[in-house]
Amino acid sequence: MTLATTAAARCPALLIAAPASGQGKTTVTAALARLHARQGRRVRVFKCGPDFLDPHWHQLASGAPVHQLDLWMNGEADCAQRLHDAARESDLILIEGVMGLFDGNPSAADLARYFAVPVLAVVDAPAMPTCCVTACTMWMTGWGR
Repeated sequence: MTLATTAAARCPALLIAAPASGQGKTTVTAALARLHARQGRRVRVFKCGPDFLDPHWHQLASGAPVHQLDLWMNGEADCAQRLHDAARESDLILIEGVMGLFDGNPSAADLARYFAVPVLAVVDAPAMPTCCVTACTMWMTGWGR
């Protein structure tokens, strides 16, 4: 079944990203998945990049299988099909980015831009100097312009 031959599907989606690793993306993604699953919503979670541990936590939180969603590993057509299939059977799609929002080529930012998915920025502000937090905030809010 190809994307062109399937019926249209719409579902809210959100990409959870950070300026770097270790900021709390996995915790935020799992918490959002659990919150919405407990409220009776069908939640599908995807993970950018190769990872075996984070998808385990997301599956426990959402109650649904977690798959990779990565433009470099899967390609555009496969990512589009995975998102389409998930949108047909879900109430919410969450995508956890890899490392930093702009790390890699293509990056999680490229994935968000390609599929028009809004980005939730997770920043471990107490662990960063004030000037870095300000720079990260300005950098992430200016993305896409």
